[in-house]
Amino acid sequence: MHDFTLALLRESNGNYMRWMHVSPQRADVAACDRLGIVEVCPAGDKERMVTGRQWDQRAEVMRDSMIFYATIPASCSGSRQHHRERPEQMVQFVALRKELDPHGGRVMGTRDNDQADANQALTPMSEYTAS
Repeated sequence: MHDFTLALLRESNGNYMRWMHVSPQRADVAACDRLGIVEVCPAGDKERMVTGRQWDQRAEVMRDSMIFYATIPASCSGSRQHHRERPEQMVQFVALRKELDPHGGRVMGTRDNDQADANQALTPMSEYTAS
């Protein structure tokens, strides 16, 4: 079903997949790679700003996702979700990407649908921004 679903996307001239709030299943990532579909692999998200242990858990999920999908060429970046990150949190994620994937051609960035100025605030430390 993973291959079938993504083949439908490809047959419809789709070439990009942004998974929702958690990292995709390995079968989906492999299917994207086979079909030439570029994807963004996010880490876990609660659609709000968190701190303390919840932030640490989110960072651990991002780290584990980066390690798990590091050898899959279709996996192009790490992504944040529906909220504005704090600059120090983006700095932490960019440093993690540089440590774990220094030559993989991937980037770490943010997308934010809620606040027009969010991307501007994070632009100096993000490797990409989208809104």
